[in-house]
Amino acid sequence: MNWHIQDVSDGLRIFSLIIAHIWVIAYTFEPLTVFLLHPRDAEANAPVPSEFAEGEIQPVMKNALAATFFLGAAFWAILFIAPAFANTRWPWELNAFDSRIMSAWFAGTSVWSVTMYFMKDWAEIKVGVRAVMLFLVGETVVWYIASSRFPLNNTEIASQQGLTYGIALTAVTAWYLYAYWKQEQVRK
Repeated sequence: MNWHIQDVSDGLRIFSLIIAHIWVIAYTFEPLTVFLLHPRDAEANAPVPSEFAEGEIQPVMKNALAATFFLGAAFWAILFIAPAFANTRWPWELNAFDSRIMSAWFAGTSVWSVTMYFMKDWAEIKVGVRAVMLFLVGETVVWYIASSRFPLNNTEIASQQGLTYGIALTAVTAWYLYAYWKQEQVRK
């Protein structure tokens, strides 16, 4: 992707610029449009058969999913709309293009979380919650390894923003682990 292609004809330069914009918009809004264009049908909304049901989703898990929705939507908006602002608190140098690309993950996470929030049975969302937890635990481990390799001394990953990111990431990861544990305790 190149926003400012040079040494080519004006037609190719304009075509490249148009395609770059279309690609960024499509990549970012794809998670949202899939959710909106494919509503759940009656079969998908049917109750889970009793032999597979694992109980209602507990409030602590609902709250974790709601928080993930709101955080995901906020990060999506900040990264997509105001990359320069996002760069003031991001743990590494962030350019506008990368910021908008990364925003798609937050949009997808937001949609995924709100979808799971409205489901009724733990059996319906258990695998999805495990996937979120796997990502969070992996991200926390990567942050810890990277920050221990680059101790606090103005390097990109270990800047003050990196410490804030690690603390917030650890807190969200712990919340999900706790919510999962509470959900499993009720199921048993």
